[in-house]
Amino acid sequence: MTIASKVRAFGDVVAIAPASKSAGSSFIAYVELANWPTRPAAGGKVTALVRYDVRILDADGLPAASFGPFTASHTAPPPVVDNFVARVVKVPATLPPGRYAVEIDATDPETGARARTTAALEVTAAPPTR
Repeated sequence: MTIASKVRAFGDVVAIAPASKSAGSSFIAYVELANWPTRPAAGGKVTALVRYDVRILDADGLPAASFGPFTASHTAPPPVVDNFVARVVKVPATLPPGRYAVEIDATDPETGARARTTAALEVTAAPPTR
């Protein structure tokens, strides 16, 4: 998984390094799903389906914020071996500064295939309001 500022296409990502965002700001959670299942679609194409949740986990691995469920699909000519999910995530303004993990938990709703991955995220204090 990558914490990103921009996603142009599969594998074309501008990573935020080190992954640090202030409370109340946004980032893109990007994950590539290798060997993700597909099913036949119209016109000789195939479709990949993904149902996923995004969570910000605290230092104990407990959800500090949860987003989803979301659904994504991608239809293309075969072969399609890999897929990706990109989701804009807003860090809650009330999240205390500290070290967190961003988790994407993805499932194929028809086959039950599952992928779960995390990336570290440092949350800093929100800038003062005027």
